[in-house]
Amino acid sequence: MTSERPTGPPPAAPDDRQRPLPSRPPRREEVAGATVGVLHRGPWWKSDLFIVDLGDGPMVVKDFAGKFWLSRLAGRFQIDQECRAYRRLGPLPCVPAFLGRVDAYAMAIEKIEGDLLTDSPNRFTDRRTHLRRIRRVIDQLAAIGFAHLDMRARRNVLLRPDGKIVVVDFAGAVWWRPGSFGYRLFESWMRWWYQATLLKWKKLLTKGISPREGKTFRYHRGFIDLVRALRLRRRPRRS
Repeated sequence: MTSERPTGPPPAAPDDRQRPLPSRPPRREEVAGATVGVLHRGPWWKSDLFIVDLGDGPMVVKDFAGKFWLSRLAGRFQIDQECRAYRRLGPLPCVPAFLGRVDAYAMAIEKIEGDLLTDSPNRFTDRRTHLRRIRRVIDQLAAIGFAHLDMRARRNVLLRPDGKIVVVDFAGAVWWRPGSFGYRLFESWMRWWYQATLLKWKKLLTKGISPREGKTFRYHRGFIDLVRALRLRRRPRRS
C-alpha cells in the first residue's frame, strides 16, 4: 500500500482576523467613489495603493490604471502574476486575504491592521521574537515552494497589533510545486535567498541602524548578504 504525497499547500493555520472581510472586490466604476484614503501614491512606474470601502469594510486596491501607458502595460503582467500568486498561496495567516481582481490593471486584498515592522517602537527590544516570527514565515513559504524575491524590502513586512508578521507584494514571487523537478532544482537556491533575507532583517532590527539606513543595506550590501548566506549553508552542521 502506498500513500500519495500531497501536491498542494499545507492546511492553513487557524485564522485570527478580528473582523469579517469585504464580500467582493470593487468594480472599476466603483473605485473612485468608494476610495476613502490613499495608502501609497507610487511613482510613474509603480502602482498606487488605495483604501476602498464598499460599506462592508476597508480593503486595499493595488492599481496601475492611472499610470503612463508603458507602466499600465507592465502593470497588467504584474497584476496577473500577483493574482496567480495569491490564489496559489491560499489562506495563510502570514499573507493578506486575496479578495479578487478588479480588472486588468487592479486587484484587491485585505487591509492589514498594523504598521511596517521597521516602524514598530519595540522592534529592538523584541528583536528575537520578531526574527523568530520572520523565520517562521520564511519556513511556511519555502515549504510550499514560494520564493518571495522582495521580502528584504522593509515596506513588504508588516506587524499586526497581535505581534503576527504579514508579508505583502507577491508580484515578483516565483514558485514551484513541492516535489516537482523545478522545486528540487531550485530549492537550495530558494533557501539560500531566504537566508540572505534573514541576515538583512537581523541588521534592520539592530539598534543603531535606522529604517532609512536599511535601504542602503538593501542595495549596497545585498550581494554581501548573499555571500554570507552561501557560507552559512556550506558550513557543516554540528552533530
